[in-house]
Order: sequence, then C-alpha cells, then structure tokens
Amino acid sequence: MSKKFAFYGAVYLYLFNPVNGKILIQQRYQTGYCDGLWSMVAGHLDGNETIYQGLIREVKEEIGIDLKQEDLNLVHAMQRISGDREYFDFYIKASKWEGEPINLEPAKCSGIKWVDPQNLDSAEMIPEVEHAINSVLKQDPFSTYGFQS
Repeated sequence: MSKKFAFYGAVYLYLFNPVNGKILIQQRYQTGYCDGLWSMVAGHLDGNETIYQGLIREVKEEIGIDLKQEDLNLVHAMQRISGDREYFDFYIKASKWEGEPINLEPAKCSGIKWVDPQNLDSAEMIPEVEHAINSVLKQDPFSTYGFQS
C-alpha cells in the first residue's frame, strides 16, 4: 500500500499597526532556511490545534505579545512547494494585541522591525512571504507558489 499524502501547515502573523499602516517582520537567523532574509512571525502547526491557536502560541513564544482569537482574521491562504514538502500556509491579520513585540528567540531571529507593506524594498524578503503580502494587499484570498506549470 502506498503512503498517503501528508501536508505541512504553517501560520504567519500579519501584525498590522492601524496607526501607521506598517507590519511587523523578523529576520531569520541560524535556522537553516532562508537565513538572513525577512519574514513574518511564523511557525508550524503542532497538530490538534486550530490555525488561530497555533498562531497565538507561536506569537507568544517568538515576540511575547498576547492575541485574542476574536481579534484575528484570516487574510490569505497559500498552497506551496518547498523542497520535498507541500505546505498550506495561513496568513492571519491582527490589528489589536497586548504587549510590546520583542525578539524572544535571538538564536533564530536576528531582529524585528516595522515596514510599510506597500514598500518592501527596504527588506530582503523570503520570496513566498513577499508574494503573500502582495496578495493580501490585492485582497486575493488564495494563491499558489512553487508549482511547475
């Protein structure tokens, strides 16, 4: 019997500051994947958790802020190929949070900063994350990335 298809799930925080219109990004460091490039606060789903529960957990671990599920809104989903893995990524917007974002994982992240999502030239982004941000700006709820045509 052949092995059944399994996918990986990841969640991304689209932390949006409604005062200045900027979003929070972080620079990857010593992770083995796209080190030196910028992404959003993100992480894998652990299983037996919703995308919202996974995001709330990851955000608390990585930048120390508290999110409430009622303040979260799924703004984009992406199906992508990464190496030999297939992912479903969920980009979730939060415009409200408690606490001040700080880098709690300096062994994996070399910095965080706020950027204008419509002008990402100031940051060298992971390509699929930049694609997702542009999709959010176009209000496109779903995209694919990395598939052969």
